[in-house]
Amino acid sequence: MNRSSEKSSTLVSPPCWDPDQQLRWLSESRFRSRQHLGIAERKILQRLGLEKVLEHGRVFLTQRVAPARPANDGRQTPMRKHPIFVAQHATATCCRGCIARWYNIPTGRELTALEIDTLLTVIRHWLEREMERSDCKKAEPSPTAAKRRPRSVQQTLFQTDCETAKKHEG
Repeated sequence: MNRSSEKSSTLVSPPCWDPDQQLRWLSESRFRSRQHLGIAERKILQRLGLEKVLEHGRVFLTQRVAPARPANDGRQTPMRKHPIFVAQHATATCCRGCIARWYNIPTGRELTALEIDTLLTVIRHWLEREMERSDCKKAEPSPTAAKRRPRSVQQTLFQTDCETAKKHEG
């Protein structure tokens, strides 16, 4: 039995979703399985704590993904700068198209509170697994990439990261 038929027969309704099974399905996707927290996202998660980051996640999901027709759907979730953004791409909760494909939640209607809670549960499990990872090699920029950038660009990127982190502190 292939993954899509297994998924549709197993996922009956949101309360029946098993986040660990969902993460196993997602790990079969090359794109999803390559998503990992970078050093900056790890620092934000460690500084703010999981619960505060998940509060941000609820706001991001509610504002950017939950509407029936989200603005810029398919492009509304940045790839980096916050642990939730990376987690959304890793868990296919980044846009309504991915949610429809991976969670069988139809587009064209607003997400319910139960669906948002379920998506946040999957994100929570992914973040917990990610924080258990001891290697952060894939997330670190290559030394040669940093050397190629002019000093002013490096400073600008660092300042942008710091400003973004401060915005999400509270």
